[in-house]
Amino acid sequence: MATTMVTNELLCFTMFHYGKATKNEILMTIHGFYTDEEVLKAKDVIFDIVNNLPMKVDGIPRLKARKESTNKRRLDCEDILNLIEFADKKQLELPTFCAMDLNRLPRLSPCDVDAVRTAETVEDLKHHVHSLSNEIVEIKQLLKHGLEGALAQRQSYESTDADFPPLLATSSSLPPSSAVVSGVGNSISNGTHGIWAELAENLGTDDFSLVINKKHTKQDKKPSGTTARRVKGSGTQERTKFASSQSHSSWHVFVSRVQPDTSAADIEQFLTENGIRVDSCRKLDATEEWQKKSAAFHLAVHEDDRDKVFVADLWPVNVQVRDWYFKRSVAM
Repeated sequence: MATTMVTNELLCFTMFHYGKATKNEILMTIHGFYTDEEVLKAKDVIFDIVNNLPMKVDGIPRLKARKESTNKRRLDCEDILNLIEFADKKQLELPTFCAMDLNRLPRLSPCDVDAVRTAETVEDLKHHVHSLSNEIVEIKQLLKHGLEGALAQRQSYESTDADFPPLLATSSSLPPSSAVVSGVGNSISNGTHGIWAELAENLGTDDFSLVINKKHTKQDKKPSGTTARRVKGSGTQERTKFASSQSHSSWHVFVSRVQPDTSAADIEQFLTENGIRVDSCRKLDATEEWQKKSAAFHLAVHEDDRDKVFVADLWPVNVQVRDWYFKRSVAM
């Protein structure tokens, strides 16, 4: 047995209860009872004793200088217990540790252990509650900023005059004379007006109203299944009994989202200057209030020029062009 005596209350308490209580119970007790200075002093004492034993011992744990943190005292206590456990396994003879101040010896009873565990549990709960509170505040701020930004964006769109652009040729290959069809200035280039397509993308379902066709409530369904076959006569032999009623066929097109002051003559001039033969062009009447914000046309071009009409670069931005759909009730 070692006859040397060393005074240190923390080591005296730890060595007395080592092997009698669990390692975790001892750790929680010394961590909650002793101060940072007392823990650090005890750590230096026990490491200095083990490293200076007369006999050579391999594998002695290294003295770690812990950085300042909220968990530093617990880590230092773990280092002390790990070194005592190492000395016990190696059967090293350590000096006898005694206490000069009995008030610095904590009690280790079931109620004391429960109190330590309760204190640690309360501390952990405080930490988690604090973290959750910070996350809730951040979420509220993000939601507030998001709603304010969406409201400001919607108000800016509502205050914008969403006129449609005039017919301007965007292709660099078009002649200079076809650059302007309408006399109104381009609202896109000067940046003073919004684009209808961009406004529509940012509108919600509450910003639209259902429009019902009062004249024709029942729409004809498009035929399903196989597409009906159609050919165009190309025979050159003379026919004595019948012949074509016209020299060529026309292809009907629907043009929409054009500035309201654009006329049918403007459309005809625009297409003629771009090498497209126009058979007829009629501006459609606006029967509803919302239709007055733009103009639409029923256009008929030479059938051989129909592919020229469906070139995106020919038309100004956001002007829509599609095939004309004939209803059965409408006379051809």
